[in-house]
Amino acid sequence: MPECQGLIHIYYGDGKGKTTAAFGLALRCAGRGNKVVIAQFLKSIPSGEVAGAECLSGVTVLRGAKAVNKFTFQMNEAEKTATAQCCCDLFHQAVELAEAEQARLLILDEVIDTCSGFLQ
Repeated sequence: MPECQGLIHIYYGDGKGKTTAAFGLALRCAGRGNKVVIAQFLKSIPSGEVAGAECLSGVTVLRGAKAVNKFTFQMNEAEKTATAQCCCDLFHQAVELAEAEQARLLILDEVIDTCSGFLQ
């Protein structure tokens, strides 16, 4: 069997549909019996995508330990520091779990906004 090359999908921009598109990939991947790890950054509100994904066998959804109730541009420096650490921890947890589970798909939802929000 030829070596499998990974692909990177980036869904970015204003408006809706990015998370739903990513979760659609998770549904397709899990439907083929593969493992999926999803990490949601900067989101704390319950959503239909998360509820649905958590019902699928082989799908693990990770969310930050601290609830984020503000956009990064609304945070003071202490809030940014605490949230950045939480996001960093979540990133490492997601990567380690994906490796341990030999996940076929790793979704890092809102990771670009996470990086841009803390690196300005």
